[in-house]
Amino acid sequence: MTTLAAPLRRMPWRAFFATWLAIAALLVLTSLARIAGREFFDPDDVMRLAQVRDLLAGQGWFDLTQYRLDPPHGTPMHWSRLVDIPLAAVILLLDPLLGRHGAETAALVLVPMLTLGCVMGLAMRIAAQFFERDEAIMAAVCAALVPATLEQLNPLRIDHHGWQIACVMLAATSPLLLRRANHGAALAGFAFAAALIISIEPLPIAAGYGAVLAWGWWQRPASDHRLAWFMASLAVSLELLFLATRGPGALAPWCDAIAPPHIAFFLLAAAGIGLAARFAPPSRAMVLLALGLSGGVAALAFAQMAPACLGAPFGALDPMVMKYWYGNIAEGNPVWRQPMLLAVVSGVPVLIALAALIRIGRAAPPQDRPFWTEYGLLFLAAMLTGMIVWRSIAFAGALGAVGLGWLLHRVFVWAQYDRTAAERGELPKRYLTLAGGIAVLAAVALWPDSEAASKPEPAGGATAAHAPGQTASKGADKESNCQLPQSAALLNRLPPQTIFSPLDIAPDFLGATRHSVVASNHHRANLAIRDVLQAFMAPPDQARAIIARHKAGIVVVCLGIAEPGNYAEFEPKGLMAQIAAGKAPAWLVPIDLGQSQQFKIYRVVSQP
Repeated sequence: MTTLAAPLRRMPWRAFFATWLAIAALLVLTSLARIAGREFFDPDDVMRLAQVRDLLAGQGWFDLTQYRLDPPHGTPMHWSRLVDIPLAAVILLLDPLLGRHGAETAALVLVPMLTLGCVMGLAMRIAAQFFERDEAIMAAVCAALVPATLEQLNPLRIDHHGWQIACVMLAATSPLLLRRANHGAALAGFAFAAALIISIEPLPIAAGYGAVLAWGWWQRPASDHRLAWFMASLAVSLELLFLATRGPGALAPWCDAIAPPHIAFFLLAAAGIGLAARFAPPSRAMVLLALGLSGGVAALAFAQMAPACLGAPFGALDPMVMKYWYGNIAEGNPVWRQPMLLAVVSGVPVLIALAALIRIGRAAPPQDRPFWTEYGLLFLAAMLTGMIVWRSIAFAGALGAVGLGWLLHRVFVWAQYDRTAAERGELPKRYLTLAGGIAVLAAVALWPDSEAASKPEPAGGATAAHAPGQTASKGADKESNCQLPQSAALLNRLPPQTIFSPLDIAPDFLGATRHSVVASNHHRANLAIRDVLQAFMAPPDQARAIIARHKAGIVVVCLGIAEPGNYAEFEPKGLMAQIAAGKAPAWLVPIDLGQSQQFKIYRVVSQP
């Protein structure tokens, strides 16, 4: 985005650190029970911890295979070592002081809170350049407490989304961090490269950022070369980060993560745009020609190298996996397939932020309007991406915090008290309004489980199963009568073996036990996921053959979550339906380890 004529303002760092520490303390205090019980928000958090443990235990830096997932060969994960670095660093640093368990717990708290501080600080940096000190602090507060963003920035939330939010915020703030416009664009290219190496999800937002810069180049072909700098930095940074985290041997053309075909696309596009910006005659026609030729050549090369990736990134999933699993993950679906309460709680602040940013842009002085126009377009790209893939709404929540902070401050100013009220000894309305506003933000942000709250629960505490047309959140409703963290730990009394279980709870076994699992809700175990779906919905005899093929020694089921209910509803005569009805086949022998009643453990009797 464009640079500014005004000098950089001084940041209110003392107020920021006090605010960050207060909010972090609040989040930790309200999560103490979860932290103590290792009750993760999402299976991805547990899998991340398992990956870090394997790395610290000696698994190769470039080896991202999870060997206890679909053994004996394991499953290659699409994640990046970039996110492992801060977790591993904290664990190694604190291990001599706290022991391995204590060091892990510290990492589970400190790393998400550090990520939260980065997002808050970047939001404040933007606001501090244009507004007063109080407005900048309010922007930081909103970045922390907007529900769409906070969901990814809680203690125990060690999955990669928080760092990607920080990367997108860094790209948005880059014009204020480096005074030269071209240098700011280069920093944005690096930030988006880091976000994309972590996972490919922010690609539409990166494309939106590039489109904004392309518009600037078209308007000022002789002077605005930010797109060339952005693309060059993005392409080179992607290649270097890929080599540093994946290694030169990772040449498989994966569609779900940055791979050599993607890097080739960006390198060719960057080369064409850079040459045109450097040597071509400055004209709008030449800009259009350069964009068309560069994009066309890059797209053609990508199609030749990875034709299977021209469709959706997950188009190669087995049809059964797509129908019964991936298509029903709520966070990967559009906004209109979300529970109403969740969509309102997370979506309304984003819409309010859009209105606030429009108002800021219109009221800005002429020299600041280009920045707000481009910032607003980036926010709009993030919001539209979030409407299509709901978990991406977090990017819009963070970007919108600047507008929400400005708006909230104006509300406080509007409610300022008359000075004579203080002279009469009355409580200033300003303080009441301030306390009330922060209380509302905190109440919404710390809502225990807005998604689960929108779902009916039958008697007994078990979560209702979703009908075939409804969506199910990945890892949803794990706060059930299964007492999953405690029950999973009981499995350590059994010799290490392979567990056949529903997908949502499988990562907990990797995190809490020495056992392996057939499949979890991680899509690269595509065929193993299909086998789990087939077995639990198949008649018992067919299910037995599938389980035997994977050499699973035990079957473990938690009946208090949505996934088993889905299987039983899809196939009322299948294996899961019989287990739920208390009529498990004779080749499943119950094992009693003192676990919850809804946590079922069965020993698999070998076929004669």
